[in-house]
Amino acid sequence: MERIKYKLRAELVADIFLFIQTYKIYIFKIDKKDYFPDTELEFESELSLNDLIKKISLLPDCHVMVETLQPKDKYTGVRIETIVI
Repeated sequence: MERIKYKLRAELVADIFLFIQTYKIYIFKIDKKDYFPDTELEFESELSLNDLIKKISLLPDCHVMVETLQPKDKYTGVRIETIVI
């Protein structure tokens, strides 16, 4: 199965570590900005965008990750209201 490159933003680096420890992702890069508490994560996964949204939605207090997750080439960092089905 082909891996897709994704990018997201999290409120805390701890949220990113929880995600990495809970779900199988590949080749990740964490970018912490000194002047913001938010942290960005680039990673590769075989899961679809919808599957990742469903899985991240199960993690406690990770709504910013859900609302900013996009394929890397479409990532803006802007929060998008997401409905999980």
